[in-house]
Amino acid sequence: MLDSSKLEVVRFYPTDVEWGYDYDREAAVTTAPVRRLQQKTQVYPLDIKASARSRLTHSLEVQCRVRSVVMALSERLDFYGEHLFDILSVCETAALIHDVGNPPFGHFGERVISCFMERNLDQIYASSLGPSHVPSAQWTSLLAPDLRHFDGNAQNLRILHSIQKLNLSAQVLGSCIKVPYLAGEDVPEEADDDDEEEELWTGTGGTGLPAGSFRGGKSPFGCFYSESMLFQFIREALEMEEGERFELSHILEYADNISYALADIEDSWERGLVSLVDLQRDLIPYCGEAAESLARELISQCREEGCSFTELVRTRCLPRAIDSFAAFFASYFDAESSEAGYDQEDYLSFVSRDQENRLLQAMAVYAREKIFRKREIESLELTGHSALHGLLKIYGRLLALPRRDFEILLAGGELADPVLSRLVHRISRRVMETYVESVADSDLIFADKDERELYFRIRLIIDYITGMTDTYIQAEFSNLRGFTY
Repeated sequence: MLDSSKLEVVRFYPTDVEWGYDYDREAAVTTAPVRRLQQKTQVYPLDIKASARSRLTHSLEVQCRVRSVVMALSERLDFYGEHLFDILSVCETAALIHDVGNPPFGHFGERVISCFMERNLDQIYASSLGPSHVPSAQWTSLLAPDLRHFDGNAQNLRILHSIQKLNLSAQVLGSCIKVPYLAGEDVPEEADDDDEEEELWTGTGGTGLPAGSFRGGKSPFGCFYSESMLFQFIREALEMEEGERFELSHILEYADNISYALADIEDSWERGLVSLVDLQRDLIPYCGEAAESLARELISQCREEGCSFTELVRTRCLPRAIDSFAAFFASYFDAESSEAGYDQEDYLSFVSRDQENRLLQAMAVYAREKIFRKREIESLELTGHSALHGLLKIYGRLLALPRRDFEILLAGGELADPVLSRLVHRISRRVMETYVESVADSDLIFADKDERELYFRIRLIIDYITGMTDTYIQAEFSNLRGFTY
């Protein structure tokens, strides 16, 4: 349960200059990964039209809605009212940065990276370390699974802390963590039991309010092993037990989910891919008893007034949905409750019976199962796959090198293949510096020094490629595609 001690600003690196949460907001607004979000589209990859939602505009929408939720909570929980400014600052900053770890082409891109690593990691290991090198127990049980499952939420921590070195507060970073497990910890089997129900909220984005699931190739951990010391620091600073989430992370995820539910349909509506006939036929079956009459009423009003369905949902339903969620959320964090907890089953039950939230949930399912299977979107995703998989394959040549050969390239030398040195020269300075620092750092425990180097070399290539925007990765692949033949 949130209390004053958990709102005292704590940072991983001690600092003499303390702006409080104002520093977090300033750092978030001015950092390059947030600026790059404007060139990472949300629903329609590779779409450069100004009307298309980008990850940046999505983040601004989440920021707006998380503010509405916090304001509604401040009317119900005395603690939120007394600490309104600080809580708003934490939640709004977290909303702005929560998607910086998303690769090009969003969650489809996550699956492409995971698939590539699943298929190629063993070969990379043998090529780099030699076929006679026996993998350590750490590599087999921890490092290899960590590398095989790319997750944009885990990449958030890596970008903000390890690469950009923003030194954000534990409160802001903790609000962004959806899965409260550290690499190497046992994730309870029951965390996987409700995948189908959780997916009701995912749309193309969030992981659903309940946490801990391992699905769709995503990581079962809240961070990569490379950021495990930071994760432990956040957990201790916020006084969280293993498997416990920071209270404000639930608010951020709810705001994220309802933003997806609206945006996915609205962008498709604007493109003419969704009509009232489609909604009448395909959306209503997802609504259930709680929201069917509301959906029919809104569709009928759209026909009569010629207005947008999502605009009607936004003006008529969204304020009530947020208010209902705030009432439900507050019931778990009432100051009089000494054993407050956030129960997954109760949340799902709340959604199923609350008219407005059930409609938003139905819209998320409809988008995932109907809109994102349309030919236009899948064609764009296939184009994105070619670029992302192609660059992983090209830069993967650097991963297959023995450590000594890679060190020669880093020192400015050449190998027999002149292409390799030129690939190294293209890697951005910041991620290269992170690699060099990580290999030299002795704080993080590795059983094998060569496995340590290979682990961070793989992270280097993933960091570089996932940091690209949708348009840049296309241009880069166009420049380099001849190397794959």
